[in-house]
Amino acid sequence: MPILQDIAPTLVAQQIVNGLVTGSVYALIAIGITLIFGLTGLVNFAHGEFMMVGAYVALVTVGAVQGDLPALVTLVLAVVLAGLALAAFGAGIERTLFSRTTARPIVGFVVSLGLVRVMQNAVIMNWGVNPQHVETGFRGVWELAGIYITEVRLLTLVTAVMLAGGFYLFLLRSRAGTALRCVNLDREVAGFMGIDVPRMQLLAFVLGSALAGGGGALLAFSYPITPFFGGTVII
Repeated sequence: MPILQDIAPTLVAQQIVNGLVTGSVYALIAIGITLIFGLTGLVNFAHGEFMMVGAYVALVTVGAVQGDLPALVTLVLAVVLAGLALAAFGAGIERTLFSRTTARPIVGFVVSLGLVRVMQNAVIMNWGVNPQHVETGFRGVWELAGIYITEVRLLTLVTAVMLAGGFYLFLLRSRAGTALRCVNLDREVAGFMGIDVPRMQLLAFVLGSALAGGGGALLAFSYPITPFFGGTVII
């Protein structure tokens, strides 16, 4: 019992730190889901696959530039490219599929379920089903009062907080962010006030998909990735 009393506080603190790191990335993904749902009423079940594809974009990026750039630059580049790639993909999917389901969100939900299978199989065709590991090049471990955190996890936490904070400021301070909040409150009234509602819906998909892609890249730095891990996260 004395041994348990000595160990328990450290174990709890360690798990809190681990949870904050993972939870900060989950928060980015949740922001995207909430943003899209608020503007369209659509629960995009394929959002986890957006995150999964972002992780594979990071895998390809790191594999292409590793050794040529410093580890920190490689990490930032992977997150940025994953975000941009998924932003473009989200825009295309919204224009070709989800924009046609706005009046009936349940149809959009069914479409998103089909998109899950399409995206998973597309990744399987290129990388197979075996877990893939993204080698970041970070080896350091920080220790404080018996609590350990690797350099890559610390950078993940800092990056996720910065992205979430930047998105919050965008919603609060920018004209586009104000328009998004207006559409979220009432689509019809926002339209009467001159806000381009379809354009705001597209912007919501772009931003939400970009956050999912960046979040997927951040998760790929700490965990093995497979074509199916997006579904686990989304649940």
